[in-house]
Amino acid sequence: MRKDAKIDRLAGIPLFEGASRKQLDRIAQLCTEVRLGAGTVLCREGEAGSEFFVLESGTVRVSARGQQLAVLGPGSFFGELALLDAGPRTATVTAEEECTVLVLSRQEFAAVLEDEPQVAVRMLPAIGRRLRLQAQERSQAGAPPVV
Repeated sequence: MRKDAKIDRLAGIPLFEGASRKQLDRIAQLCTEVRLGAGTVLCREGEAGSEFFVLESGTVRVSARGQQLAVLGPGSFFGELALLDAGPRTATVTAEEECTVLVLSRQEFAAVLEDEPQVAVRMLPAIGRRLRLQAQERSQAGAPPVV
């Protein structure tokens, strides 16, 4: 994938909303493009996470506690909590078909933050919105609320 295409894809992700072109360029430089076969598990519920993913092509299935939660397509992202800590994954994500993903590790993201700390500040509202939505969905499903 061309660098400009990576930057454009990253710019369209709510997580990087408000990031400058320079900041997106730095992130794009560190992202690794990976092609995966159908059935590949990108992350497994309960295991420590260390990567963030942006789906370039193909579809992935998201499941937790044995139930399918979603099917994601190109432009979707997942694993953003792994950028913040090494806590356990909250879901399993499996390639439904051949996929191409951009991968950014927590260590690579830390390098971005050393140069561009404002990236983290701009990410917080998007992460907060996503966590709030997940908490609402859990509540509607009868699961204990996350406060």
